[in-house]
Amino acid sequence: MSDQRLQGLLETLSPVEELTPENRERLAQKAQYLPLKAGEKLNAAQEHRWLLYLIEGTLGVLSNGKTETFQAGSARARQPIFSDTQLKDQAVAGSSGRLLRLDRNLYDTLKQHQNKAGYELEDVELSDTENEIFLQIYQACLSKTLTLPVLPEVAVKVQGTVNDPNVDVTQLARIVQMDLGITAGLLQAANSALYAGSQSVAHVRDAIVRLGLDATRKLVLSIALKQVFQSQSPVLRDYMHELWERSVHVSALSYAIASYSKRPGIDPEHAMLAGLLCDIGEVPVLNYLQQQGLNPSHSEIVKITTKLHDMVGEMVVNSWGMGPDISQVARESRDWQRKTTQNKPDYCDVVIVARLYRELQKFGETGLPRYDQVPAFTRLGLPPPLPETPLECKAVTDSLAEINAILTLFQAK
Repeated sequence: MSDQRLQGLLETLSPVEELTPENRERLAQKAQYLPLKAGEKLNAAQEHRWLLYLIEGTLGVLSNGKTETFQAGSARARQPIFSDTQLKDQAVAGSSGRLLRLDRNLYDTLKQHQNKAGYELEDVELSDTENEIFLQIYQACLSKTLTLPVLPEVAVKVQGTVNDPNVDVTQLARIVQMDLGITAGLLQAANSALYAGSQSVAHVRDAIVRLGLDATRKLVLSIALKQVFQSQSPVLRDYMHELWERSVHVSALSYAIASYSKRPGIDPEHAMLAGLLCDIGEVPVLNYLQQQGLNPSHSEIVKITTKLHDMVGEMVVNSWGMGPDISQVARESRDWQRKTTQNKPDYCDVVIVARLYRELQKFGETGLPRYDQVPAFTRLGLPPPLPETPLECKAVTDSLAEINAILTLFQAK
């Protein structure tokens, strides 16, 4: 329920007036008007999930042994009838009238997000159906009830083993061999243009020795992630596949850009992982839609995930213990004009340039800034494109063998 009159009323009610106009609109959509009979009793404990306001009539509220009587339109009527802490309070209607009932949980969710630094919902217009789905997922996020994807068991074990100061390569190889897909992927990576030596390797232990422990850990995690990008729903399966392909392309480009830039503290394997995880926030959203039996269209999915990917993505990578740099990528890698401390490049810069380069190559000019016209490009010290090939990035064209090796490794087109 939402009209201009109700919007005007919400602007005068405490604490609803503290919400932004957009959030008041969301709250108004679930508002209800309720008739009130003379002598009708209300109980704070029973009404606790609601914010109740008297908008017509007279009401007496009994709290801490004292009764306060007030009329609609008074200063007291602009406050909720019951507080959220005095659950023993009661109210009795002195006359017939009307109440406005608002969802307290939804208000708390909207207010919490509004006060939470670092999150800005993207300005995307949603239909009523899209908005309803968005609010369900949004509330699940902030109440920490949204189901997050779990890292595959092999990836978790490899992470723990590599972090052990007494790690044994043979022991690590046994763990990797628990998963045939990861085993094949690791051998493929060790023999690819990324790491190939003078001779090919045929055993996991030899592959780990060639790659090194840190690269092995990141590669195992990256290869295992494909298991996370799965869905049983036909509609969502197609979108999930599209999401995986996009993530792999950004990952491969991130590896190439990081390798070419040679900036201190920027590791190509870590950049590859950052690129692969940059849109991981869309996975729990798609899983939620599947769990609820919802089958939105492709355009509806895009709008909803666009609103939520940064917040949910940060939740996922934090739950996996990926570290603050990956968390920053999940949160900020669509902020094309972002600034950094002391103008120092980071992994988020790498992913921003990779994202924009992919968009330009795949879709042409779309209204987004060009990859070489954002601060991240300058911070990475990449050479500007040549006048005769303004859409090409030398960091990419000089690394095609490595990029193709990564696409093949992750079985992307």
